Amino acid sequence: MSTPGTVRNNMITQIEATLTSKTRIPNPREIAQNNDNFLMDGYGIYIGPGSPADSDLGFHFSTKAVDIIVVLTEKIYGLENEPTAAANVEDSLHDDKDSIIDAIANISGIDSNMISLEYTGDDGGEFIFADKNNYLALSINFALQYKKDKTYCV
Repeated sequence: MSTPGTVRNNMITQIEATLTSKTRIPNPREIAQNNDNFLMDGYGIYIGPGSPADSDLGFHFSTKAVDIIVVLTEKIYGLENEPTAAANVEDSLHDDKDSIIDAIANISGIDSNMISLEYTGDDGGEFIFADKNNYLALSINFALQYKKDKTYCV
């Protein structure tokens, strides 16, 4: 398995141990395409865009970078335009985000090619459906940097 895949799988283990009530969302890239049962209190994770990293580690290795995105979802219970209900869900999602960041900060040594995994920000939260304000999602971005063997053609 590739380093991003290994790291993603370890992040899943950490998230499930930390946020035991959350259900894993089958399609984290297209949140609105998932069943409401997954969105009520869910999480998803996927490997996002990648790029060559800034450094070269010598003749045999180069560095790569890839984003890993964790999406948290929660249903807003209460009146549709009740600001307190939405604010409570927003607070809950940000508390969950902080718990994930703390849990993932302890990931090290899971793959000999992993250089670093850092929290790089979040989207602040957004409603999943444009036509109704009863589900909120928060996307959390992590940057993974890892080394890769260079392959040369001779």
